[in-house]
This record gives sequence, C-alpha cells and structure tokens, in this order.
Amino acid sequence: MINLIESNMNFEFPEDIKVIKLDDTTFYREHFMKLPSSKSIDFLIEDNNNFLLIEVKNFKLALKNKDTKNRFQTGNKDSLSLEVAMKVRDSISCILGATRTSQENEISSYKNILKHNINLKVILLLIPPPFYTERENIAIKMALQVDLKKKLKWLNAKIHILDDNDFMKMKPAIKITNTAI
Repeated sequence: MINLIESNMNFEFPEDIKVIKLDDTTFYREHFMKLPSSKSIDFLIEDNNNFLLIEVKNFKLALKNKDTKNRFQTGNKDSLSLEVAMKVRDSISCILGATRTSQENEISSYKNILKHNINLKVILLLIPPPFYTERENIAIKMALQVDLKKKLKWLNAKIHILDDNDFMKMKPAIKITNTAI
C-alpha cells in the first residue's frame, strides 16, 4: 500500500495504482513553482487507461463564516470551482513541461494523459462542513459541478464532485480515513 496524507485525510492506494502528489515532485518544486502563483491538483492517478486528477478539500473543521460560504458559491474569485479549474490548468501545463524535458521521470511517466483517446476524470473530493444540511450539500455540489464543467469544457474530461463515501464507491481499492479530530 502507498499512504499519502492530504487535508487531514489518509489515502491508502494499492500498489497496482500509479499515483503521485504532484506538488511533492522535484520538477514541480524546482521548476514549475518558479511561475508566480502556480498551483497543482493534489493527486495524479493512472489506473487502467484512466487518468484522475484529484483535488481534496476537507471542510470538516471549517468555521461558519462568510469566507467559507464564498468558497461554495460560483462566480467569485474565491470559488472552489475556479480554484480547481486553475489547478487543473496548471497541472496539465506542468505535466507537459515535465514531458518535454528529460529531467523529470516522475511526472513525465504520466505523459499519456496528453493523448486524445484517454479517459480523463477531474474529481473534487469535497468533505463538506458539518453545519450544512444534506440538502444544502447536494445543492452546493451540483452548483460547483455545473460551474466546473463550464470552466473545464476545453479539456473534454468527466467532472465529478464527490464526498469520501461516494469516492470510495467509485474507487473501492482506495481507502480514505479522516485524521482530523
């Protein structure tokens, strides 16, 4: 098993799934980060001709305030959908850059993500704050998904916004445990 921690959550990946934390790679840290305000998605996964770009947002310990509320609304500069779209854009650029240099095998081994016949999925793994009702959480996910699909239409990818339970149903081999108290 490969264990990676992100947003107070432990992810256990089986050995047969190829996964990296993009912002932990040498190429990202030493080259791509030289671009001001560069960002990346949390996990890049290759699994059976599928590529998953996964961004994890855990709001389990979030405060009930205006900043948190703004993250769940679309059409503003603090929106999660805008942040994720920009992270996907930057991550694709990083993969392209690593592929075009011979310096970085860790990222460039994912170069097949750039092929047109590859199944590409962008997943926002969203752990909602405890103060929203289930109905509010569903409405938030739907609004963010519609907005994210618009922003990433150029990528021709499947867009999913899932909580940890839905994610584990989609990828049962990957185990997630929340480490936040």
